[in-house]
Amino acid sequence: MEKKQSLFLIALSLVLLVSLAVLYSNEQIKDAALCYAYSTNPNLDPLTCPAHTTNSPWFFMTAFAASFLLLAIGVYSFLQKESTEPSFDSSLLEGEELIVWNALVELKGSAFQSDLINKTSYSKVKLSRILDRLENKGAVERKRRGMANLVIAK
Repeated sequence: MEKKQSLFLIALSLVLLVSLAVLYSNEQIKDAALCYAYSTNPNLDPLTCPAHTTNSPWFFMTAFAASFLLLAIGVYSFLQKESTEPSFDSSLLEGEELIVWNALVELKGSAFQSDLINKTSYSKVKLSRILDRLENKGAVERKRRGMANLVIAK
């Protein structure tokens, strides 16, 4: 899960928790008023007080538990470290491909093709052909970004 999604989940669960707390306190105030009215009126049976016959406490307990679960998932996914190491087995590469692969790994797994040209000192054509071979082997992926190519290690 991305960091933005994790932060959204945390914010959503916090909003839910605050809303539920406000609703629960309002429900408690209403229940206290009902209990007081039933206990002070001799014509009403206190055993039939609506504050004690509803299932709203179970609703609130379930809603609080779900909100805390959402909060825990959001915090866990936010704190979880994303793996920046490429998962491709570099032992299948040799020579120029390995040099380009290592340069890409040094650049944290993604770089513009022009940065790789500067790092490896290969010509544009030579690097492009090496990247074609790496792409065919499933080691890298090239994405067009305006006038440049972004090379991403898989």
